[in-house]
Amino acid sequence: MDGFNLLSIEKDNSKPASSPVDLGIEIIDEEKEDKEKIKQIKYSGLYLSFAFLILVVVIGYFIFLVFYRITLINQISDYSTQLKNISSSIDVKELQDFQTMDSALKMVNEKLDKHILTSVVMFYVNQNLKKTIQITDYGVEVRPDDVEVVFTAISPSMKEIAEQTERFFALKDSNIIKSFSITSLSFEGETKKIKFTMKATLDKSKVSATAINDN
Repeated sequence: MDGFNLLSIEKDNSKPASSPVDLGIEIIDEEKEDKEKIKQIKYSGLYLSFAFLILVVVIGYFIFLVFYRITLINQISDYSTQLKNISSSIDVKELQDFQTMDSALKMVNEKLDKHILTSVVMFYVNQNLKKTIQITDYGVEVRPDDVEVVFTAISPSMKEIAEQTERFFALKDSNIIKSFSITSLSFEGETKKIKFTMKATLDKSKVSATAINDN
């Protein structure tokens, strides 16, 4: 009786045998795990390949920059050598003399142009000045677009000054004289002559052309 019970207990605690269905499920699970591992290995390989490709591109670009820098340095060195050769072939004293002569010529040309223009302007003013009016002093300022003339003159009477003003008004209508005005007026002692100062602004291009044509 006791022996029977012991066999019964041992039989009850033993692990039951796996059925064919359970074995099939275990095989399917193992296959899934294997597929997941293969997939992970495949993705890891792709990431590594992509990272390696980026590394190759970066290294290639760096090598390109290094060679490009070396090329630029060589070109700059060549240009520097050429400039040194050119500089050594130029006589510094001759260059300085040339620069000095060029500056002097520019100064002379400027003064000559101003002198010529001043002469032309005063020639034009005298052409349009009444013979009874005498200029005693004058000044000319040459500007980029026009010329300002300030002159002091003596007139025998106010009538002559009025007639002179009419002449300048006619020239103003032709746009040769842009503006003019009498800035001072006084009597010259017992002679009863009138001393006056007139300022006029003339168009530089038009007065030059008119004076040349009239001449």
